[in-house]
Amino acid sequence: MPDNGPPVPGPPVPVPGAPGGPAGLVYGGLASPDRVPGAGGGPAGLVDGGPAFPVPAPGAGGDPAGSMAAASTSLGSPGSAAAGTRPGVAAGMPSPVERLEGRLDELRRDGRAALVAYGVAGYPDLDGSLAAFRAMAQAGADVLEVGPPYSDPLIDGPVIQRAVTAALDAGTRLDDVFGLVNELTASVDAPVVLLVYYNLVAHRGPRRFAAELAAAGACGAVVPDLPPEEAGEWLDAAGAAGVAPVFLAAPTSSDARLAAVASSGRGFVYAQASLGVTGLRASLAAGIEDLVGRVRAHTDLPVCAGIGVSNAEQAAAVARFADGAIVGTALVRRLGDAGLDGLRTLTAELAGAVHNARSRR
Repeated sequence: MPDNGPPVPGPPVPVPGAPGGPAGLVYGGLASPDRVPGAGGGPAGLVDGGPAFPVPAPGAGGDPAGSMAAASTSLGSPGSAAAGTRPGVAAGMPSPVERLEGRLDELRRDGRAALVAYGVAGYPDLDGSLAAFRAMAQAGADVLEVGPPYSDPLIDGPVIQRAVTAALDAGTRLDDVFGLVNELTASVDAPVVLLVYYNLVAHRGPRRFAAELAAAGACGAVVPDLPPEEAGEWLDAAGAAGVAPVFLAAPTSSDARLAAVASSGRGFVYAQASLGVTGLRASLAAGIEDLVGRVRAHTDLPVCAGIGVSNAEQAAAVARFADGAIVGTALVRRLGDAGLDGLRTLTAELAGAVHNARSRR
């Protein structure tokens, strides 16, 4: 891991704190100095590191640290890109967000929902996690959701927390995650998004993070602890890089919050199927279908539901009213318990249930 110097003091970024956010998330959690990522001597277990790709030095051209304002031969820059293109996107090619939205629109036109399959980068190790994501794509997952390990995973329950801890203990850092995503997107057709906490984005610099995300071939990022009202810098960065900023909608969200999620987001809206943290549930929470309907009153973006979708039966139930079912904990647990073969089997079961749910009504 590159040596970035001494630990970084408290983060010089705004602390998201708008009321009415997804239930169970503590937006003020970024304020504690001991939670600032700090590679090269920073607090143990926090993800960070230097650039995974040849990008300009932070702060070039007088921009805030971590910006991508200077030119880069690998990524390009807004000022030098051809008209209508984005950094890292060849002329005439769809942008990353367009690839994600195009895949979900294709499924919608076919009358099918999407299976969004989550895994932890670096679990059980880097090579093993890359193999796991490829296995899920081959078994029928339509979108892959990659979770960089982070020491304070606010929305994650015990299964994912244990996987995150194992990945951190093995030395997985954000550079490694971008490298994994680069290899993954070169080998699968399924669009890839990250589920990443905002402290990692803020410490690296939103513009640099978004540019590296696009350069690695990812289509966007779900940032669960960033409400849209506080997301101006991230929205600008995501727009410049052509990646999708995906926001959460919770059962407790007001109509004003849902309108903000809908107007700010791209790719899809992540509807929180259960209150609280991720984990296995015996049944789907009441009210998720109503939440999906409320979100659709504000946007034509696909609405995918996750958190607490635990098996094929529940995934099929979600797929009958939502545009996608997001499954994480069940897949992470199966990988740990039964390896790649078990993961493939479960992913195939989930994909079959989701893709055929509407034909079995």
